[in-house]
Amino acid sequence: MEEERNKMKVEMDIMEEQLKGLEEERTRKEDERIIREIIEHEAEYVLAGLLDEASGLFDENASIRDAAHNKTWSGKKEISERYRDLPTFKSIKHEAIKITFSQDGTYAIAIASTVGIIIDENGIEQDISSIQGEQWTIEKILGEWKIISFTYGIT
Repeated sequence: MEEERNKMKVEMDIMEEQLKGLEEERTRKEDERIIREIIEHEAEYVLAGLLDEASGLFDENASIRDAAHNKTWSGKKEISERYRDLPTFKSIKHEAIKITFSQDGTYAIAIASTVGIIIDENGIEQDISSIQGEQWTIEKILGEWKIISFTYGIT
């Protein structure tokens, strides 16, 4: 009888571990979906001219860095100003998004390629593209994913 109870306990422990693993996998997939949406929304907001919404994806103390021109914007106010200074986009899309989570799942690093068309100050369309040239660090803060840093123009 005791042996049977021990065997059942071992089986229950195994099932609990499997259930825990499945729940962690489900949570990770949901977090990945949310992070992809944040990155895609950033481009959609810029294209639609919804600049407050774009800057709203960032944490209060976040930063944006233009690696190609060695320029950084820190904090919500500077990030909002940066979005207002962007050229006009005819199209923009982040593609091939790769997401890597921290061991504890509280932050993630996402790398993506970007393609689009800007309209310069002379009204001329210019293609833009980068292959895996954008990087976001996104942190779960009080249960909500927020961008804490965004670097673009990485070569």
